[in-house]
Amino acid sequence: MSKPTSFYFWTAVAVVVAVGGAGYGNSLRVRHDGGDGLIAPSALYASNQDSGNATIAEGIPARQYFDEVRRVILDEFVEPVSNETPLARGALQFMLQELGDPSSRYYSPAQWAAYVDMFEGHYSGIGADLSVHEEQTPEGSILPIRVVSVVEEGPASTAGLKQGDWIDEIDGKWIASRSLWVEVEKASGKLTKKQITREQFDQIVEQLQKKSEKLITIFPALEELQAMTGPVKLKVRRGDETLDFTIIRKKVDVVPIGAEGSAIRIRSFSKSAANELAALVKGKDSVVLDVRGNPGGSFTSMAACLAELCPNGVYGMQQKDPKHQPQKLVLEGTSAPPRLSVIVDRGTAREAELFVTALRDLAGAEVKGPPTFGLGQRIERFALADGSGYTITSAYLLDTHGNSLVRSKTASKVEKDALSQPRIPERLKR
Repeated sequence: MSKPTSFYFWTAVAVVVAVGGAGYGNSLRVRHDGGDGLIAPSALYASNQDSGNATIAEGIPARQYFDEVRRVILDEFVEPVSNETPLARGALQFMLQELGDPSSRYYSPAQWAAYVDMFEGHYSGIGADLSVHEEQTPEGSILPIRVVSVVEEGPASTAGLKQGDWIDEIDGKWIASRSLWVEVEKASGKLTKKQITREQFDQIVEQLQKKSEKLITIFPALEELQAMTGPVKLKVRRGDETLDFTIIRKKVDVVPIGAEGSAIRIRSFSKSAANELAALVKGKDSVVLDVRGNPGGSFTSMAACLAELCPNGVYGMQQKDPKHQPQKLVLEGTSAPPRLSVIVDRGTAREAELFVTALRDLAGAEVKGPPTFGLGQRIERFALADGSGYTITSAYLLDTHGNSLVRSKTASKVEKDALSQPRIPERLKR
């Protein structure tokens, strides 16, 4: 019943050209006239007497939208709908997507299992922590799948994938990190301004059409990367280079926290991290912590780890609404904190970034390494009965000085290597 991607692509081309393309005809006027066979609008809609259209009435509770559409689907759809679960999952996915925050998203059962297991040290797929966040480039806004960190000796690491890489294709399928509609619209604008010829416009459209025939959207792409096994071919952008990798996806187990030489390695904030850390630091006057490649984890667990290392005090802030003052995060810590050194890299992300700045500001830790990834968000995780789940960004995290730990979505000037090396201000350096 579903139409191929190319159908929607050519529909987009037709609309964009009709509205904005010079030399391609006048603007279209679309009108839906009422007539025989048209289902009468319910109380959910208000009638537009001039055009015959039905528009959504104001003041109707949102719940009624779902109930009404669900009823119409069950009563009127051409084929019987025996299983409503896919409908519910689709509704949830698009509700979260409408928030415009890539960290607030729905996970299928397979994705959710892989996501939760990651923080307990069990990686699936290519063995990497991946992020989807809006970035501004000279060509416009993009939403790339970036590698936050790779598991040591995991499939991605063994193949040569690196932090900051942008995964552009999976098995020959282009990942839709940039809207084809925007690309067509941009080309149409150039045609209107006579910056390109009709022939050049047609060539651009043809190239984009070929992309649309082999296309995968962001969330199915993430499932293939993080929740599946077997070989996969990736095309990756690294700075100005385009690289090809073949990776054998498999499950990899790592120890979330443990001693490595003279340091204590914290790979994620698992449920048991605080108890394990307490045993490792017991009786020590000086501790070296290695949080390279730490993607975060449980916020509660992260705070409990801080309590084993820091004295009482404010260890950071969180902010829900930019219009209001940030809320201080207060810690009941230890009376005898050890001397601390902390090693970070660009793969240190999310809750781990607040962990590092708290150690720096509250315990006087020396921080060594480059700026971290810049995803300082508090993420709440909710499991659903069918094995799926979803995440919500509940707050943005700030250090004790009020500096945001989230990389800005926009930049007035994009550096040459900004795509391969996302940056935040060097606030982790003393």
